[in-house]
Amino acid sequence: MSLSFWIKLKILWVITDVQKIYYPVLATFGVPVNMIAIMILVRGKCGLSKCVTYYLVAMAAADLLVIIFDLILRQIPITYRDEFLFLLYIHLCNIHAVILYAATDCSVWFTVMFTFDRFVAICCQKLRNKHCTKKTACAILGTVTVMSCLKNIFWYFMYYNKYWLSNSPWFCRVPPNVSSSIVWTIIELMHYIITPFVPFILILLLNALTVRNIISANRARRRVLGHTPGASASDAEMLSRRKSMIMLFIISGNFIVLWVVFIADSILKRFDYLGYPVPLPTFVREIGFMLQLLSCCTNTFIYAVTQRKFREELKNGIMFPITKVRFSEAFTDLRQEPDSDLVTKPQSFIIKQVQAARITVHNPAQSAEHRERFSLNRGQSVLLYPWNRQMDPATLSSNFDSHERLKEYLGVRAWSDPSH
Repeated sequence: MSLSFWIKLKILWVITDVQKIYYPVLATFGVPVNMIAIMILVRGKCGLSKCVTYYLVAMAAADLLVIIFDLILRQIPITYRDEFLFLLYIHLCNIHAVILYAATDCSVWFTVMFTFDRFVAICCQKLRNKHCTKKTACAILGTVTVMSCLKNIFWYFMYYNKYWLSNSPWFCRVPPNVSSSIVWTIIELMHYIITPFVPFILILLLNALTVRNIISANRARRRVLGHTPGASASDAEMLSRRKSMIMLFIISGNFIVLWVVFIADSILKRFDYLGYPVPLPTFVREIGFMLQLLSCCTNTFIYAVTQRKFREELKNGIMFPITKVRFSEAFTDLRQEPDSDLVTKPQSFIIKQVQAARITVHNPAQSAEHRERFSLNRGQSVLLYPWNRQMDPATLSSNFDSHERLKEYLGVRAWSDPSH
């Protein structure tokens, strides 16, 4: 039973009202999330191979570009049309379209290349050493980027340079001969088949082959371990496969689920121009845009869920400003005067971690009741040797915000003693 015209219109109005909140929130959230993901991954401390890191950084960078050129510079002006009427006088729409669709292609095909890389790593042992390398990853990512840019140059000639501020169906003004041309319709249809319909099929196929290979390999390994005395069925190799499979499937599944509506609408809408009309409500296209843009903001959560070291790096990055201030306060408060008989001797302040983000500062010249608690980065334990009573901790804390630079100034040596 098809929906009536008024019901479709009311649904579209509701979705339009939701977009006025959804798009700004998504933009506010998506830009910093992808930037944080890039910074954490570039540091290379997540326990991932260089090859995988390159793919994930490229995916995050492409997603960031999609958020900027699609969400911020296209969807938000369309949603708040009255506030962005000045764009009608900025004649850059065809250039905007080329960059936008090139970034979208990169985002999609980087996901495909990552899926293929993990398929090779898991299923093709002979090819793995040659393919799963930093050099190969750079070559593939560079090739995909260049091909995406070349593929989308036709938008420059298909669109006018004036904005239309609408998604029905283009956001730029289009010459009359283009909108009614069967040649341009076929070219545009091929565009949407290449991206994202073909990647959609490839990801499904590669994941199916990967699952089949992992299941058969795990069965064979269990049979071998079953005949080995003292062997554990959940050995390190099987656990590693399981972790790789989980991250791969979540990233791939995220793409499939959030792009399926956009894919269906893009393909079916183009059949209208070929003389095969498909009755599809306008609000389906808007839902497709909303889900597709959401997919550009979810990969950071996927990394956080599947990668323990990524979570630790993310936590350290969030806690860094707080920890830095507390570390400075710790040395500002070290103002106690040493005993007279200790003036000529080095005075030891043992900084010992007692719990998460907390330390104990202990002056051996004082009793246990005079211990004070301050904050420092987790896992840092040092001996401080102030030279004399003229040391001004307040000056030190203001001039030396780096732990390593402070140790250099004080002549501090690293100290770690499990007995303390």
